Amino acid sequence: MTEQALFQQFNRNQQRESLDKAKETGLFISLIPSLQEHFYVDSLTTGANQETLSKLLQRSPRIKNETAVIEMIHFLHDEGDRTSFSILLPFLLSEYAPKELEEKLRERFFGIELFIRKCNNLHNFITCTKAGQAVEIKEEDLKKGVLAWDMGRMVCLVRIAYDTGYINEDLAWNYICSAGQQCMQAFSNWTEVGKSFLLGQAMEASEKEKQERNNFAKGSIVVNILKLAVPMTLAQLINVLYNIVDRLYIGQLKDEATLSLTGLGLCLPIISIVIAFANLFGM
Repeated sequence: MTEQALFQQFNRNQQRESLDKAKETGLFISLIPSLQEHFYVDSLTTGANQETLSKLLQRSPRIKNETAVIEMIHFLHDEGDRTSFSILLPFLLSEYAPKELEEKLRERFFGIELFIRKCNNLHNFITCTKAGQAVEIKEEDLKKGVLAWDMGRMVCLVRIAYDTGYINEDLAWNYICSAGQQCMQAFSNWTEVGKSFLLGQAMEASEKEKQERNNFAKGSIVVNILKLAVPMTLAQLINVLYNIVDRLYIGQLKDEATLSLTGLGLCLPIISIVIAFANLFGM
């Protein structure tokens, strides 16, 4: 199936100009992330408004300004997650159990928590594909790496950068065509491109889910407040229980109970003030 035929099935820009083969191929590399963000799939412009584009850029903690956008595009083009994947590949092919895999990684690398998380994500994804048989990931697919994942994200970011005015049209097309050329050299068909993207997406799954859980811009305001308020209220309640238990114990003393309770009552507000200042300046 050609790229043009596939474009017909998705969100198309009715006002787009005719594109050559290299540009269409480059755009198609980002089909999956474009569908996820409801972008046009067949034009340089995304079709999203400026508010949506700004929110998409703000989702990544590393993208704070125009310079950071350009740096991220260069990173995805030149390196991306391909380096991490190539380091993890021998361990993934070794048929270690998850616990053994983690131990081997800790022995091989120091301070390797990020790699361990990514490796666990990939191991779980491959295990699920074997069990469900929805997508078959073979050893050859693993060896081809996550180039499509990096290039797909880069193309989407390039299109956002173009729509926000960070880069010009010629530079945008250079990146997009380069992405298409690299993927066509690495993969023999679009199925391999899709599997490569899925491997990369699986590798980053838990981090994305964590960001979604901590994104208080989404969902009900009341629910978000309760998520923060309930644990804090319970923590304060437990803190108060310390004082209640102290009073119960001291109240059982025969001779000095009154004086001891008085001292306890005087100390409580002082301790509360100290804790308040510690929380204020320690945040």
